[in-house]
Amino acid sequence: MTSPLVSIIIPLYNAENHLVETIECVINQTWSHTEIIIIDDGSTDNSYQIAKKYESENIIVVKQENKGASAARNNGLAIAKGKYIQFLDADDLINREKIELQVKLLEQNEGYLSICSTVYFNDGENILLKEPINSWTDGYCGDNLDFVHKLFGGNFIGSNYGGMVTIHSWLCPKSILEIAGPWNESLSMDDDGEYFCRVILKASGICYAPGALNYYRQHFKNKNLSAQLTFKGFESMLNATDLKFNHLKDKIDLALLHKVFSLHYQQIATATYPKFKSISKKAVSKAEEMGVKQIKYLAGPVSTFLSNFLGWKLVRLINYWRFK
Repeated sequence: MTSPLVSIIIPLYNAENHLVETIECVINQTWSHTEIIIIDDGSTDNSYQIAKKYESENIIVVKQENKGASAARNNGLAIAKGKYIQFLDADDLINREKIELQVKLLEQNEGYLSICSTVYFNDGENILLKEPINSWTDGYCGDNLDFVHKLFGGNFIGSNYGGMVTIHSWLCPKSILEIAGPWNESLSMDDDGEYFCRVILKASGICYAPGALNYYRQHFKNKNLSAQLTFKGFESMLNATDLKFNHLKDKIDLALLHKVFSLHYQQIATATYPKFKSISKKAVSKAEEMGVKQIKYLAGPVSTFLSNFLGWKLVRLINYWRFK
């Protein structure tokens, strides 16, 4: 068997507390034919200095002005020489066999992408004590359109479908990424959802790699997500939802797609009211275009119940001021 090069692209921004662990997990892969490309996105802590200590023939460290993770990944892709691409955020991890198992699988399935199981862990927890989540994707090997149907169709087609595939679950042939096009640098939230929607549609199929694991770090009180709940973040979420709908509208039954995306638009509409009323108004309009007669406020059982009588805007306004 030949030994194709794998390019591991790590966008880096203020991750000094976790960067060493992340770099070490890719240095110690059982698949040794790798290059590691670290793109520092204008960090203001010691992240760049830590990364520079690892710089070598096969570990490339580049500093760019702060443009966001998508721009950093595009920068990494422009440098990458590998046949396969592994994206890995600077605070997440993969197990030692992950790349080897997925490369061997992809070498036998030309034109495919590979996914693996995900272990979710809280910052500070021992990952060896955590188990991967069970998912319908476990053992999956099949057509790309069947995959997107199950991934985006979710509970509308079966109780086990839907969910999320983490960025670093994937191992992708660079040739497919080039056809799909670059990361959308105008997006900040759900940039990965929009990107991999395009990538999946350009692949022949998806194969699950048994034994390969990725570890997704969840921070205390989800501070990373909270920091993105700005006007720009919600605007990005709305734009990403529009783009994904357009990518899929000729690939999935339109009636199903309207059900799925009307729910997404309703969630954005209620989440952005009353703080970002212009975004909420756009999301309401999109949901109504897809047949929604009355916006549903999906919150706690009491709030959801009261919204049926008082209207979702009033209940949402009360909760906004209570929990602001």
